[in-house]
Amino acid sequence: MGEIHDGEKLRPVPDFSVESERLRLGPSGLTVFLNIAVHWKLTDDETLNLLALGSATPLEQLKTTPVPQLFTEERMFRISYLIGIYKGLHICHGEVLANDWIKLPNRNRIFGGISPLEFMISGGLDAMHQVRKLIDARSAGN
Repeated sequence: MGEIHDGEKLRPVPDFSVESERLRLGPSGLTVFLNIAVHWKLTDDETLNLLALGSATPLEQLKTTPVPQLFTEERMFRISYLIGIYKGLHICHGEVLANDWIKLPNRNRIFGGISPLEFMISGGLDAMHQVRKLIDARSAGN
C-alpha cells in the first residue's frame, strides 16, 4: 500500500478492493462528489453517467439513502478521480474557469475537441484516469 503526501504528513492510500474501506469512505466521497456536481452544473443524467449508474437510479435516492452496494471498487475510483480533478482544477484556475472547464470544448489531443465531461462519460474509468493525470501534471506545474 502506498502513501499520499498531505501537507506535512503522509497517510496511507485507501485500498478500494477492501469492502470495509469502500463502506467507510463511500458515503462521504459520494457527498463530496454530489456537491462538485452542483458546482459543475451537471444534469442528473451527467451525474449518474459519471458514476456509471443508469438513469433508472433516482439521484434523490443517492443523496438521501445510498445503499452499500453502490460503493463498488470501480465506483470508488470514479469518485476519487473526480474529486482529484475538481481539486486540481481549483489549484490551476480561478473559481469560474475551474468549475466551467469540465463542460468546455477542449483542443488538447486527448479530448479531440469535445469537452472533458463528454470524454469521461464516453470513456469511463480509463478516461477519468487520463483526465486526472493531466490535471495533476498541470497543478504540479508540468
